[in-house]
Amino acid sequence: MNSTATIDLADRVAGHLPYLRRYARALTGSQSSGDRYAIAALEAVLAEPSVVRDAPDAKVALFSVFHTVWSSSGAPVAEADDSLAARAQVHLSSLTPNTREALLLHTIEGFDLPRIGAIIGTDAAEAAGLVEIALQEMSASVTGRVMVIEDEAIIAMD
Repeated sequence: MNSTATIDLADRVAGHLPYLRRYARALTGSQSSGDRYAIAALEAVLAEPSVVRDAPDAKVALFSVFHTVWSSSGAPVAEADDSLAARAQVHLSSLTPNTREALLLHTIEGFDLPRIGAIIGTDAAEAAGLVEIALQEMSASVTGRVMVIEDEAIIAMD
């Protein structure tokens, strides 16, 4: 790869790195783990630069490479530091595959459904289904009851 191609690739990737790192950290649950996955994705891009350099949308291509790296590793999450984190890890492992990824890509990174599909290797309809499943699973996992005690009658009625 010549220096012009290297500069072109760097230009196409550099602006998207903060977003990739944010996504990786949210996905893994850890700054260090997320950064390791982001580095692995960058190494994969350097090994096959045309994947990003020749793509019509460099950000989608970069996130797609990340998703491939992430998926090939079994999509682990960060090591649990305490019992609460361990329970969270167990919960995350029970989620439908790719739902968390699709939801994070949609809500945090703002990708539309066709771009999410391109990143995770499916179509827009499947991506929409994954986002919907993620929302349902999240909703089911955080149900609970709350009792509010208020001594002001007007506020209590509200």
